[in-house]
Amino acid sequence: MSSHGHTDILQHFGCLDELIQVIYQGFYRFVVLSNVDEQNWTIHLGLMGPEGRWWRGVWDSDSVVKSKLSPKLLDTFAERAAEAFINGELCVDDWRPDQGAPIKVGLMYFH
Repeated sequence: MSSHGHTDILQHFGCLDELIQVIYQGFYRFVVLSNVDEQNWTIHLGLMGPEGRWWRGVWDSDSVVKSKLSPKLLDTFAERAAEAFINGELCVDDWRPDQGAPIKVGLMYFH
């Protein structure tokens, strides 16, 4: 088994599988779905309401982790991302409802 193959890296992201959250931002509501499998981490983001639409982002292990990190650091990163997801610490930036428009989903940290 390789030390950093697709399955090896993404197995640390299991805590991000099957998560669902609603993001309230001003007058807008977004639904975020997170799924992880052996090959990819996929985020679906839906804008609710009459102008509603869906966006999708897919990252493979090479996109998720740009450098070689230890298993402990991978676990810590994934656990913190899952906690932020579950605690509603997500925000949506630079979005337009236009078809094909890019969108950014980020983590809000308040310390």
